[in-house]
Amino acid sequence: MVSPSCRFAVLFVAMCLTSRPEIMLAQGLPTEPVEEFLVNEDVNIATGLYTREYSLHNDGVIDYRTARQIIDSRQNDYGNTVVEATPHPLFYWYDEKRNGAFTMWIDPEGQGCPCDIVPYVALAGEAGESDMDRSGGPHREYDINPTNPSLSAYAEGTFW
Repeated sequence: MVSPSCRFAVLFVAMCLTSRPEIMLAQGLPTEPVEEFLVNEDVNIATGLYTREYSLHNDGVIDYRTARQIIDSRQNDYGNTVVEATPHPLFYWYDEKRNGAFTMWIDPEGQGCPCDIVPYVALAGEAGESDMDRSGGPHREYDINPTNPSLSAYAEGTFW
């Protein structure tokens, strides 16, 4: 007779081996860089996102982006917009090859835990025929460019 704990262990291992890749950990996504690597930041009240752009090699080439949700915005005494944003990013973009093709990630829990950050997979019909390659993993790299007319493929929060 098999013990309940042994059954649980077997079931857990089976679930891990058969789960979809986009549900696994955010492997290959570096942690958010420190201020030293910050190149640009933008507040877009219309989309509700506060974005930050980084150069991981500190050479001015943007290869990492984050976007936080804006919780509150108001005008200060000088007429400037001041925002309060979530402490952790909702979206991450990473250009591993530094060629302008960013891979998009999402943290649906918003807690900043690497275990929750997963590749963003567009809904069926949102970004073309298929966002999955033959191995079942996401293959789509997003060309984030303000002049790119197909920005609708990037979640609801296009921020340019």
